[in-house]
Amino acid sequence: MKVISGHPNSNKIILGRLTKNRLPLAKRSKAILITTEPRWTDIGYAGIITNTSRKAAHPLLPVQVSVESLKDIPEDDVVLVTNGDIHFLWEAKSRNNGLLLTEACNCRCLMCPQPPKPFNAKQIQTAMDVLALSPPDFDGEICLTGGEPTLCGDRLFELLKGCHERHPRASIIMLTNGKRFSEFSFAKQFAAQGVPVKIAVSLHADADTLHDKVVGTEGSFRNTQQGLYNLAKLGQNIEIRVVVSKLNYARLPQVAQHIYRNYPFAAHVTFMALEVTGYAQRNYETVWIDPFDYKDILEDALHTLHRSGMRVSAYNHPLCLLPQKAWPFARKSISEWKNNYIPACEDCSVRDRCCGVFTTSGDKLSRHIHPIVRSKE
Repeated sequence: MKVISGHPNSNKIILGRLTKNRLPLAKRSKAILITTEPRWTDIGYAGIITNTSRKAAHPLLPVQVSVESLKDIPEDDVVLVTNGDIHFLWEAKSRNNGLLLTEACNCRCLMCPQPPKPFNAKQIQTAMDVLALSPPDFDGEICLTGGEPTLCGDRLFELLKGCHERHPRASIIMLTNGKRFSEFSFAKQFAAQGVPVKIAVSLHADADTLHDKVVGTEGSFRNTQQGLYNLAKLGQNIEIRVVVSKLNYARLPQVAQHIYRNYPFAAHVTFMALEVTGYAQRNYETVWIDPFDYKDILEDALHTLHRSGMRVSAYNHPLCLLPQKAWPFARKSISEWKNNYIPACEDCSVRDRCCGVFTTSGDKLSRHIHPIVRSKE
């Protein structure tokens, strides 16, 4: 998520929706005021964000955070302020917003960008609070992510209903390893909520030994496969996601064939390049392979599924790292807050349709990123 650092006058944690309006006192408790001139009358707000270090004198004034500029702090975003760091949990002008339900997980994927932590019920409650504060009737995409969201149990169902009720025009997608859906009773309970949601299930190989090695937990392939079948039996909207790494890139065509033969009910399949952060950074030598080095293998896998009549995409792959015949499958897929372009991209003629690179990967990027310059005819 986007984070802006400032200087607080308190270490109190605050959550609220940003506003530039001085609201009636009764409507201030969940609002964070953006102002260049804090006043002693600004009591009742959850907090104040300002570009001045001057403090308005009043013992009942809320937490005040001073930042260098207010330019990148827009109205209606929902933020969490901790020790002066402003975390943007919902961006009103973005077409894609994510809700982090938990950092707990029942896998230990070698390339996980967000390493697992013990379950903390406060995280899904924060997600619920962010949803309640978000401007209503959002019509973009809401991504439910983790960790593993299915570990939240009934709170997940509560959140799903909340998303659909507050944002009925939004598209909801949930990222999952699919293992919990191997319990048919859970899968049936999930489907019974009646909320339209795309379930994006991670599958990294066509055999149990390799998949279980990638995700770090024995028996995962069997459970994920059964989860896919249970979801299909219940008529759910399924996407299959394959994160490409040094461990599985050579078998991408076989993975494509496996998906077509065993999961033809999947509405979408995508092959995703690595985000080099978290465990992927720790296990860099084990998991990293330059996308340029597997581009032809990836093209083969993409066309295998496309010829089979399945909808397929390549996520997180800059166009300069793909054969041109694979460009129709490339999607702008990197979350806005961690999406960037490097100096080599400045003169590229296809930059406007390219996904760019992960800012979170730092300097661990392909050595083959280059501008595509088309000659003028």
